[in-house]
Amino acid sequence: MKNVTYVQLEGENNYAILAPDQITFISNASKKELEEVMEEVYEETKDIEIDKPNKLHVSLALMPTYDCNLRCIYCYSQGGKTKETIDFETAKKTIDYARKYNKEAKTLDLYLVGGGEPLLYIDKVKEIVEYADTIFKRVQIHVVTNATFSPETRDWLIKRKANVRVSYDVVGQKKQRPFYNNKFSGVVVINNIKELIAGGLEIIVQCIITDDTVTKMREIVNELINLKVKVVKLEPCLINDISRGTKQLQPSAKDYANNLIDVIEYVANNELDILIDTGYFTRPTTGNYCGMGDGNFVVTPEKMITSCVEVAKMQDPYSDIVMFGKITDEIEIDLKKQEFLKKLNYENQKGDCRTCNLRLICLGGCPMANIWENGFPLTKSNYTCMLEKIFLPKILSKISQNENIIQVIMENPVMKY
Repeated sequence: MKNVTYVQLEGENNYAILAPDQITFISNASKKELEEVMEEVYEETKDIEIDKPNKLHVSLALMPTYDCNLRCIYCYSQGGKTKETIDFETAKKTIDYARKYNKEAKTLDLYLVGGGEPLLYIDKVKEIVEYADTIFKRVQIHVVTNATFSPETRDWLIKRKANVRVSYDVVGQKKQRPFYNNKFSGVVVINNIKELIAGGLEIIVQCIITDDTVTKMREIVNELINLKVKVVKLEPCLINDISRGTKQLQPSAKDYANNLIDVIEYVANNELDILIDTGYFTRPTTGNYCGMGDGNFVVTPEKMITSCVEVAKMQDPYSDIVMFGKITDEIEIDLKKQEFLKKLNYENQKGDCRTCNLRLICLGGCPMANIWENGFPLTKSNYTCMLEKIFLPKILSKISQNENIIQVIMENPVMKY
């Protein structure tokens, strides 16, 4: 049955059945009973469609600058190495383009991404946002930031009711995310986190786990809870071809998976008030892993349009494939490249992704992680594949035994027992 798979869990004859938008657990089941339940699940879910885009919203991402005031030891784009910054006319043309081809849209979801630190040149960002305000009825700001900004910038984010994701490594901050002059950045980041939350923003903290911090996830979570953070996204440090740093920073897949399970159980068993976004456990679907194959539109300071922030400069490896447009007097789109990017999903990957029983959750993994490791044609990253094959069956087993687990890693889960 297409789009219905099962995973054998701990214990005898225990299974998790995966289908679009649903996970069903059965225990002590014979093979016949398993097949019968899978048939039932298939009938329940066969007509479920991938979420269609909201025509009243249009999304656009701008990379304001390659410049950065931090020198994170693993930075995927070596932020701060160059200082190019997007010009107003490029941003204006892009916003006009978004309006021209989305006439019904009321809201512009404007994503400010790196590159570098998106809010480093805040006056330029404000000018762009103020222009967008004249074009769309509502402009919702989404930003990933190192949170070293001034009180004025912080107040602007609060006033705009921005969706803010703060890159903060907690116990690893001192070593991993210093200022360009090697001074500690944590004090200003912590203060800004506190003030953003006090101002009513429900921020997400994005924390990179290195080999040094892989055993410290409980400590990281406890510190964030003390700061009243409600959501943390934990991510293993992955070093690519253009990263600042070496492969030694990456935790082993086994260590990362087991420590991630440990901290999830710790939060669930102690009923702690925080959600952990693992990046490896998602609602089952037949869709793409990310927007790289599904319409990402990121404008860089070099007036290029890329489908992934990890390929942001024209000299970056794979830019001839991942970048599909440029800004000149008009917006120029290479339709053939767009069509190629749409194929970057597990159904078109080499290897066993198309038949893997975890595919509806894994979705073939991050396309760029796969590309950095193996190039083309698209083949699954050995690192992330190993991590997921350790983590997913174990966490599904934990969920089958303790319903609190799913509440820690997923909002509004659809589960059947």
